[in-house]
Amino acid sequence: MRIVVLDTETTGLNAGLGDRIIELGCIEVLNRRVTGNHFHRYVNPERESEVGALKVHGITNEFLQDKPKFREVAAEFLDYIQGTELVIHNAAFDLEFLNLELSRLGLPPVEGHCAAVVDSLVLAREANVVIDDEGFAAQLRESLLTALSEGASQVKRESWKSQPWPVRAFTWGCYGLLRLLAGVLAYGRAREYT
Repeated sequence: MRIVVLDTETTGLNAGLGDRIIELGCIEVLNRRVTGNHFHRYVNPERESEVGALKVHGITNEFLQDKPKFREVAAEFLDYIQGTELVIHNAAFDLEFLNLELSRLGLPPVEGHCAAVVDSLVLAREANVVIDDEGFAAQLRESLLTALSEGASQVKRESWKSQPWPVRAFTWGCYGLLRLLAGVLAYGRAREYT
C-alpha cells in the first residue's frame, strides 16, 4: 500500500470562521522508505494569517501573494493522494481545512479520494502513550534534524520553522509514529506483568 504523510499550515485554527490553508505538503512512503516523490505547494489563502499562526509557521502574507489559490492546486493534490493511505498527525484539524476547501469547489471530501486516513495522534492516545510532549518532542526533533542534516545539505538547523517543508513533515510524522511505538511497547510491557 502506498502511504502518504500529509501536513498543512493554515492562517489560524478555525476553518469554520474563515481560516484557510497556506501550505500543503505530502511525503510518499513505499515499503517503509521515503521515495522522494513529494507534493508541496504554498497556497494564497486570500486573507491574512493571524498573528499567533504567523509566529508558528513564519510564512508571511507578502510571500503568499503570488502563490496559486487552492482551486488551482486541488486537482493535482487529489491525483497525488488517490488510493493512498494518508497518515496525518491530528487528522481532524487538517481534514476540516481540506474538506472545507474541497466543498467550496463542489468536490468530495479527502476520504473519498484515498483508501484510508490514519491519525497518528489518535493511535498514540489509544495506545496510552504517556510522554512529556515538550521535552520528548524537542529531543526527538533535534535528533532527527541531526540525523537528516548529515545526509542532506539543504537542512538548516537554526530554527524549527525555517526547515524545508519535507523535513518538518517527515520529522513530525516520525514523532507521531514514535509516540505510537512507545505506547505499544509500554502496553506490551504492562501486559507482561498482569
